[in-house]
Amino acid sequence: AGDRTDLHPVGELVADVQAWVNDASTNFGWILITESEEASATARRFTSRETSSSTPALVVTFTAAAPQTPPAITTQPQNQTVFAGENASFNVVATGTSPLSYQWNLNLASIPGATGATLILASVQAANAGSYTVTISNAAGSITSAPATLTVAPVPVIQPVLLAGGVLNLKFTAQAGHNYLMQFLESLSATDWRTLTNIAAPTATTTLVVSDPISSSQRFYRLEAIQAR
Repeated sequence: AGDRTDLHPVGELVADVQAWVNDASTNFGWILITESEEASATARRFTSRETSSSTPALVVTFTAAAPQTPPAITTQPQNQTVFAGENASFNVVATGTSPLSYQWNLNLASIPGATGATLILASVQAANAGSYTVTISNAAGSITSAPATLTVAPVPVIQPVLLAGGVLNLKFTAQAGHNYLMQFLESLSATDWRTLTNIAAPTATTTLVVSDPISSSQRFYRLEAIQAR
């Protein structure tokens, strides 16, 4: 590169420096020439290694990239049971060097657009049931969560009742993650449903019995499931 006088693109200048790094004996510096050669004292140059008073030196500064930590999952997505028409959501918490990217999957198939730490499914139907996983990636690697199962349960039904000794027993299957409200009317023409009992969400699917001591000749019941928040 010693006596080049043409203008070089940046890429060629970089190539010159790389060549000097590879073999310092080829480093003769650059000479910069003005566009107006006839103008006095306008030339600028880098001296060569043959100039004893100001021998050029190539200084290379290298900054090492920060260590990259691969993703690690600290909170796995959890199983859920919902009724058709309800919403469902899965969440994962992970550590690792940013940025982290997420891809949710249903039965090992990628879900389009599901690329956040939280997956929200609105008004789920039977087709949404299955095994959900999420793959988390960054520049250092990737990891896939344990599967979380979404179950779409049948609508809760009060099973055949048993009346004994003036006490009516109402039995039904309760799903985890839902509170239940048992209500009644004295007449079908009435509109003011009265609360018999509130039942907190069980931790697992279970059969529950609600007992109602009655004295009236008739009573009508309904059961409401409410998603716990």
